[in-house]
Amino acid sequence: MKKTLLLAIGVSGALITGVVAATLDVKPGLWEVTTQGEATGTPPIPPQMLAQMSPAQRAQMMAAMQGRMNQPTVTRSCLTQKMIDRGMYLDRPDDDHCTQTVTGSSAHSLDVRVMCMGAQQEKTTGSMHVDATSRESISGAFNMVSTDGTNTMTMKRKLQGKWLGSNCGNVKPQEQ
Repeated sequence: MKKTLLLAIGVSGALITGVVAATLDVKPGLWEVTTQGEATGTPPIPPQMLAQMSPAQRAQMMAAMQGRMNQPTVTRSCLTQKMIDRGMYLDRPDDDHCTQTVTGSSAHSLDVRVMCMGAQQEKTTGSMHVDATSRESISGAFNMVSTDGTNTMTMKRKLQGKWLGSNCGNVKPQEQ
């Protein structure tokens, strides 16, 4: 599978699990976030990877990717009070090819822009908006576009998050 496609999915997941504590007035503890939406278009896949596949293999891979990206996704993350108090760093230290910029922020609303550059001219851009509808609930949406200049894939997803409780159980916080 192509790195840019994984990057787009990874960025989405990072935003979903990491952005909740950035500035929003939410409770610490275990959070569950469900995203649902669709991906359209053709993922930017390197020509050398496509050249190694038969037409049947390409079709099978594309169908599997589309199916996976169009399914609801549920993630759980543990937010500590320390993470909420200091705000989370949106730029992931292990991914120096992405920048994430807060473009609007309050205790009840957050807007983020994302830009990622791949090794072979792949580019992923997008935006996310999250509302803290209460200290125990968030909602929002994100849109991402991945392209290599030839193939372009668009992801549009909505998200709903809910606080499950103060005890995170076996879910460990991802403090940076």
